[in-house]
Amino acid sequence: MLNLLHDHKRLLVVAFMMATSLGISAQTQITDEAGLKAIADDLAGSYVLANDITLSGEWSPIGSQTAPFTGKLDGAGHSIKNLVITSKTDNVGLFSFTQGATLTNIRFPQVSIAGNKQAGALAGQAIATDISQIFVSGVITGVDHVGGIVGDVRGNATEGNYTTVENCISTAMAWSDIHQAGVLVGWINAGILSHNIVLGSAFAPSNGAGGIAPIVDNGSAELDGCVAAPAVIYGYGSGNTHRSHAIVGFINGKESTLVTTNCLSSTASKIYESGVLVTDLSQLNPDFQGKLTSPEDLMKVSTYTGIGFDLAMWNLTDGKYPILKNMTYPIDGDAIVLKDVPEVAAQGGTFNPYAFSALGRSVTITSSNPDVVAVVGSTLSFVGLGEATVTYTTTGDDFSLGATRTQKFIVSGQNYNINTVDDLLNMKNNLGGDYTLEADIDMTDVEFSPFGDFTGTFDGKGHVIKGLKYNNSRQNNVALFSTAHGATIKNVGFVEANIVGNANVAAIVGRAYGSTIQNCYVANSYIEGGDHVASIAGDANHNDDVLTTIADCIANAKIKSRAYQAGGIAGVANGANIQRNLFCGIVDLPEGNVAGLVSLLDNNDWEKYKTTFSNNFSAPAHLFGRVSLEERLIHLSNRGANFENNYALASTLTSASGGTLSGAGNADGPSGASVTASEARTKDFYVSTLGWDFNDTWKFFEGTEGKMYPVLKWMTAPLPEEVFDLPENVTLLYKDGSENLDPSLIHSSWGELFDFDIISGGEYVTYTDIGDGSGPRFWIGDNDGNYAGSGDVVVKIKTSLPDALKLTSEVTFKFFVGKSGDKNEIKTAEDFQSISRNVDGDYILVNDIDFTNVTFEAIPEFRGTLDGQGHKIMNLTVNGDKNDFGVFCKTSGAKISNIAFQDLKIVAQKNNHVGLIGSAASTTFEQVAVTGAIYGVDHVAAFAGDGDGCIVNNCYADVYIYAYSQVGGFFGCTLVDGATFTNSYFNGSLTAYTRGWVGGFVGLVDKSGSTVSIKHCVSIGNLHSVGEGTPHYVGQFIGGNGAGNNPNAVVFFENNIANSQAVMEGDADWPSRNETAEGGSVIPAENVSANILQSQTGYQDLGWDWENVWAFDSSSLYPILKKIGLVANGIENISVVPAATADGRIYNLAGQRVSEDYKGIVIKNGAKHLNK
Repeated sequence: MLNLLHDHKRLLVVAFMMATSLGISAQTQITDEAGLKAIADDLAGSYVLANDITLSGEWSPIGSQTAPFTGKLDGAGHSIKNLVITSKTDNVGLFSFTQGATLTNIRFPQVSIAGNKQAGALAGQAIATDISQIFVSGVITGVDHVGGIVGDVRGNATEGNYTTVENCISTAMAWSDIHQAGVLVGWINAGILSHNIVLGSAFAPSNGAGGIAPIVDNGSAELDGCVAAPAVIYGYGSGNTHRSHAIVGFINGKESTLVTTNCLSSTASKIYESGVLVTDLSQLNPDFQGKLTSPEDLMKVSTYTGIGFDLAMWNLTDGKYPILKNMTYPIDGDAIVLKDVPEVAAQGGTFNPYAFSALGRSVTITSSNPDVVAVVGSTLSFVGLGEATVTYTTTGDDFSLGATRTQKFIVSGQNYNINTVDDLLNMKNNLGGDYTLEADIDMTDVEFSPFGDFTGTFDGKGHVIKGLKYNNSRQNNVALFSTAHGATIKNVGFVEANIVGNANVAAIVGRAYGSTIQNCYVANSYIEGGDHVASIAGDANHNDDVLTTIADCIANAKIKSRAYQAGGIAGVANGANIQRNLFCGIVDLPEGNVAGLVSLLDNNDWEKYKTTFSNNFSAPAHLFGRVSLEERLIHLSNRGANFENNYALASTLTSASGGTLSGAGNADGPSGASVTASEARTKDFYVSTLGWDFNDTWKFFEGTEGKMYPVLKWMTAPLPEEVFDLPENVTLLYKDGSENLDPSLIHSSWGELFDFDIISGGEYVTYTDIGDGSGPRFWIGDNDGNYAGSGDVVVKIKTSLPDALKLTSEVTFKFFVGKSGDKNEIKTAEDFQSISRNVDGDYILVNDIDFTNVTFEAIPEFRGTLDGQGHKIMNLTVNGDKNDFGVFCKTSGAKISNIAFQDLKIVAQKNNHVGLIGSAASTTFEQVAVTGAIYGVDHVAAFAGDGDGCIVNNCYADVYIYAYSQVGGFFGCTLVDGATFTNSYFNGSLTAYTRGWVGGFVGLVDKSGSTVSIKHCVSIGNLHSVGEGTPHYVGQFIGGNGAGNNPNAVVFFENNIANSQAVMEGDADWPSRNETAEGGSVIPAENVSANILQSQTGYQDLGWDWENVWAFDSSSLYPILKKIGLVANGIENISVVPAATADGRIYNLAGQRVSEDYKGIVIKNGAKHLNK
């Protein structure tokens, strides 16, 4: 027996003896449903069942998160029957929440529970609860944390508060549509489980599945003498990732622990990883799988007595699996899970109920009226009009009874010629039908959910579906059709679609298996997801040996992925033929793979199911993300595909600053051969070079050849047109008159060359073609190239093809014209705000500016210089609602010097990359002071949320920062070009309130191959990494040098000083781990007390310049910049604080944590108070 379990039981015995000596009142007997419901009136009571209880109707779970059940319920071996919950809500079971409770000796035969998260027969969440002698059979469904007995096994392992589950048996079906499912329990973070038996099944296709539990998540679990003989465990697995096991699916979190002793599993269990049967169970990790044991041995008494099963608790019989002591064979143990009956059963359609037995038995299906509903194998065919009842049964044996379920179907007619919105929506009633679109369909303002698995044909006949909208960022397989198997979709257009999902997101099909999509287009649309995102199909996949074909399609959608793969035509390919397609939209994924046709070749069986690209033209206006010339059509990821005669637009932008992928490319490789925009507007390119059919499939609108891209033969004009890549934050600074703005980088969604009208500011520029082959441009100055003044130029974009294309709205852009070398004086708040007009300018501050009661809009980008000349920006508050946020959202190549931002407040409570600057690249800070308070989510700091190649010299930050994770005094994270710090110090208080790295200078060195140098610097302030997440690391200079096991940066660290009295709440990571990559040098900082750092002598060995740069002021505890003078370092007037900041900690106005007895003005929970 495990020591931890022994300790826990000793505590229970002592508690019981004490309770007995105190004379606890008698248990309340429960005889009926009303008595069971009355437990809600006294959640601390002690109850016992006097007999079996059969429930009637929907059960409402007892207790809540704020009022859990804390008492005792003894079932005395009786059953609670007909426990039915259909709400599909969180935290469902007999109890919603239990805490410190005791639940024992109860039987739950044939439960039927449909929950969402945290679902189990006994409880949704059991916290520090003792559970024993429970039996469960039936079906429990949800989307996460689905368990037979309980959803969550919770507690606090570090404090010894565990939930125990012992001497229980589950034959249930635990079915999660997405994440964790376990036959016994659905999730563990603090659990002791002993002598339990599971015989049912668990399904969780996208995550962990296990017999005892699917996951130990950021906590600990100890399992002793548990036996798992599940029929099926179906979870996620790929490569070296295995989350499907008979005992425990997997563990998550570096600090998680799992100890298993004497745990056994059946050699007959079927373990699936992402649909693939594991044929050799011995290859699975025995810590998660248990000791493999034959079914014959698992039905021997000696097997169970040998691992400590208590004969007083169990009925042990050779030749049968054990059952609890007062149970009798055969038990009511089997159950059948079924897919919900469709809202409409359409004549001609089919329905797969996916009937599955919890014990893995064969399911027999019969129909009461085969002329209405015919049974064809495991599928139902709706052959006639009328009603039929379908019965599903399994055959019992001497261990368990069989199971029976029924479903009633009413079969009605179906219109396969679609003329109306209702006709289109009714397609979901028969996704195997053959449909034609007989009219354009306007879905604007129509509530829509993606159809299921389409197996039929859909011929749009040249019609358009307009305004298709869906928004659920957690939903996978999002498109008109979620999936398609062997389907054909052709001759249909999608206009103004707005689709938002998670993985496998597109306009037409989420995941296409062995299907054909041909002669279709997606235009003027927005498609967003988290992975596998594109216009036509999120995933172009094979269906057995049949590949998916996407041919003769055109798309100009705006594609965005929030995390992973994004492509123009398909998100990923897993066996597809991509032929004669044109993509001319945009793809955005800042830190992931983007490509013009398909983001990634994603199948390990690529040699067997070879993807082919032939005669395609990739012409995106821009690809913003990870892309190279060599793989601008698709990222191969060391896999192979066939390429024949593919081309790519040479002027596709790869950065907002106008970068392109220069090079010829290769028509027969993943780069495609480069082609100019002018050539790509000619018929000859498509006919002679690409071999496209301009007789029956493609055409140019009349009069448009040479002026735009072609369209499908059946498409009609005018088409809606969008403008991509408008100039933003552009400044032309006159030097010699050669400066210009190239409007050809402004792209049309159909490849058109725009016309332009100058609305205002025409006197500053000349729009002309100088005949050098580059086309017309906006040249600075007059016709002779002379400087003509400074100001904004506003330009209107016009279509040159009004009969073919129609702009969806009036489009204008502006840019600023100035003169290089001019110094722009800033005297007022309005002057400072006007930096947005000229982001490349050189600015000087001529006086202090107080922003009290002044509304300020963040400056999107800054590339110039700002010299404060020793002045201050005071009381500036900036409220944000986007990532990369601060006074300056982004800087590149900028220099900020000789300035203080006093009492700065940045409030961006939902956003990442937050600071004075959101993201700073190649930016220099020289004699800069920042004081105040900053709130954000991830990558949050005083100077910049992200610092990349920045230099900080003779600066200090004295701030209060409160963020979710990754917090730094100067930079929340450094990126690939690292950072350099000299002669600078940090003070104040930094808090990551949930998880992550906190560092006085840098929270986390986030990119490999970088260099970070910190020399002659001082860290004074307090650091806190707290909250429910993990990890929690703090470091006085660097929180962590990489999140993994290898250092990200070469670190040069020498002659630095740390405050030995600073509060360090969290574990130490750097420099004890990942000290430096090869080539660095780290000399530990000298630790001194705070009072030493409050005089100049504390800094004498650092080499600071006390004559010209630094000074001590009688009103300041720590050094100030001589040029700037005293800068108030209080955190005053904090009026907006995240609700989660109520942590009770107290700080003084210097941002340092103090005790409750501190006298004076303090900050508590983000608000200012006076302690007397």
